[in-house]
Amino acid sequence: MEQRKKIGTHWRKGIALFFAALLIVAGLTAVSGPGVRAEAPTAAVASGWTLIKFPQVQPVCTGVGYQGAAYFDRLDCGFGYVAVSETTATSSVTVQFIDASGVVRDTQTASYREEDVAWEFDITPGTDWAPGPVTIRVNNVDGVSGNFGESSITLNQLGAVVAPTGFGYTPGDDIEVTGTVFELDQIPPLASAQETPVGATLYVQVVAADGTISGPYGPVTADSLDGTFTTTIPGSATQAITADATTNYQTAVAIEVIDATYTDLLTGEWAGARAGSGSVTLSVPPDTLLVESSFVSSVGWVKPGDTYPFRVFVRNFSNTTETNAVVTIPPVDGTTYTQVSPLNGSGSAVINGDGSITWTVGTVEAASNGNATLKTLVVEGTADTLGQDPQIVWKDLSSTASLTYDGSPAGLSSMSHGPKVIPPNGGYETARYGDRPFPVVPVDYFDRKHDPAHTGETLANKINSPDIPGSTFNLFQEISLTQLYPNGTVPSAAIASAGWEYAPGFQFSALSPQGTCTGLTYSAAQDTAVYPERIVNGWYQLPGDTGYYGSDRFGSAVVGALAGVGPLLDIDSACGPTGKAVFDAAQIADPEIDYNEYDTDKDGVVDFFMMVFVGDGGNGASQLSVPPYDNIWPHSSSLEFYFSDEATGLKGYISDDQLKSLTEVPQCWTSTDYATYDDCAANGGPGLDNLPVFVRVGPYNVNPESAIDNASVISHEYGHSLGLPDFYS
Repeated sequence: MEQRKKIGTHWRKGIALFFAALLIVAGLTAVSGPGVRAEAPTAAVASGWTLIKFPQVQPVCTGVGYQGAAYFDRLDCGFGYVAVSETTATSSVTVQFIDASGVVRDTQTASYREEDVAWEFDITPGTDWAPGPVTIRVNNVDGVSGNFGESSITLNQLGAVVAPTGFGYTPGDDIEVTGTVFELDQIPPLASAQETPVGATLYVQVVAADGTISGPYGPVTADSLDGTFTTTIPGSATQAITADATTNYQTAVAIEVIDATYTDLLTGEWAGARAGSGSVTLSVPPDTLLVESSFVSSVGWVKPGDTYPFRVFVRNFSNTTETNAVVTIPPVDGTTYTQVSPLNGSGSAVINGDGSITWTVGTVEAASNGNATLKTLVVEGTADTLGQDPQIVWKDLSSTASLTYDGSPAGLSSMSHGPKVIPPNGGYETARYGDRPFPVVPVDYFDRKHDPAHTGETLANKINSPDIPGSTFNLFQEISLTQLYPNGTVPSAAIASAGWEYAPGFQFSALSPQGTCTGLTYSAAQDTAVYPERIVNGWYQLPGDTGYYGSDRFGSAVVGALAGVGPLLDIDSACGPTGKAVFDAAQIADPEIDYNEYDTDKDGVVDFFMMVFVGDGGNGASQLSVPPYDNIWPHSSSLEFYFSDEATGLKGYISDDQLKSLTEVPQCWTSTDYATYDDCAANGGPGLDNLPVFVRVGPYNVNPESAIDNASVISHEYGHSLGLPDFYS
């Protein structure tokens, strides 16, 4: 064994630079959550785990095999080492191996590695170890028992992919799915997992966005040659699922492959308690076309004589084409409609002699592949001057749009929220009125997951529902005398599962240690069995672990500040910039968010971005637990302080959503100094078509998961986006 270790160490020193990147690839599961605290006081923390797997199996256990290893079978072997604070070369450190059945299978006294200032242990799975996750735990330091930190490998793990064979499903439809099941293993020195198809037996289940499970359905036996399988999920699995306007009448359910088993003659039983998943989108269309009159701005007001735009939308979520659609907009006291512009394919519109508008939409095609058909009219209005109307100040210029079409019911209408008219001479510019949309992105970490009761839909309702006492919506309706309409969009609320299919790809933040960093990021493992899903039960799955996002530069920011080691403001910065979690959150949610909709003043930067992170804040209960549960501190800042684009110098997270003016005209930079922008040349402006302006995410606020139970923190931070100062009772 000593010779094996010397070979591994010598090889590692020889090409350490070449394989340095493998320390952050798939499978290097770093320290996870807090454990049980021992009676005797100790500040020992196990962190910075390195796991190494050899290409030569038991009992040889040698060769060039340095890598971050995640997958083992029962013939494999390797070793690992971990740094343990508050220890010296004469200390004693014990490591346990706990298999998927919860049984302690091995307990070792670790040996001290002077060259790495770490503690080494062997990885030699036994034939009696249960297949699945194996926890590696430092359970005793200098005679004190407890959980000082954990890592993990997976043993004889089965993986799977599954997808529907069609689209356009509604609740209650039978859904045929097909997939493949395979063994997951790693063969050093390769970092990626190898997938060997097998004829496993498996079951499938359906998980709704609120966590409700239907099934299991099966058993299903995969083909012994290529591992493929096909089965049908009965309509009863989804018939009770609903969706409404808050999620565009759609919801995505997860199809999970569970309880997969297979026996290999050499390595024994393989299993996958949750081998893999796919998703199916269900549409629950309303019975009619929908009309919406929408005025959105950063302030909600205009001054006398100002010109302002608003938009009217007609949407068809159904599978039926509707004909002869017409929208009428009556005149409003205090304003004059001056221009109407239907967007491409949206019919024609005229301003009538009495000041009203008639928009002849015409045919509104059926939804396609679950995506609603959208027709858009842009209207410009001009508020009266004081000369035209001495009583114009404080008038509400909200517009009402009414829709009819062949066979339509009566009463299809919508009224915008504003604008209102404020005095022209200043002093009231801080007033706010109407709609103020903002994105809310809930995130899990690689090693820490949300309470199942805290679904994305729960979060959305806590912010927006008029039926929940204390919701953010109800609070601001009350204090504004029904003049403010908060709308926090949780883009993942109705999505039970989503993968990584996204053309621009994802370039998450990178590990950049600046202090007591105890975490890692697994971004390189995205779209693999190690990191397979982007959304789970309405929560985005960030690539970093708790330590990566929450480690404070000088240890605990609270302790560091009190001891004079570092300033309190050095929060969450040990592994990289403080805002890295928000940078990753803004990026991972980009496929579901059109950031242009949240830049209401059209300055190219989202007005207000909120992230809700898993667990308690780093200022609260998490700091009282055993380290390294050093979670993110709730705070407000801007990504413009931490990130910039190398090519353009533009600051913040740069989305793939092109900025459009309030009249829906795409914007382009006018030169490569990226200082000014205007309508693109293709739309008749001076902007350069090859330099589109992409909306950036800058100002942000982060709140802990516990805020879902009580919306007060979210409401407080929303108030800041309106310009309100801090005020605590």
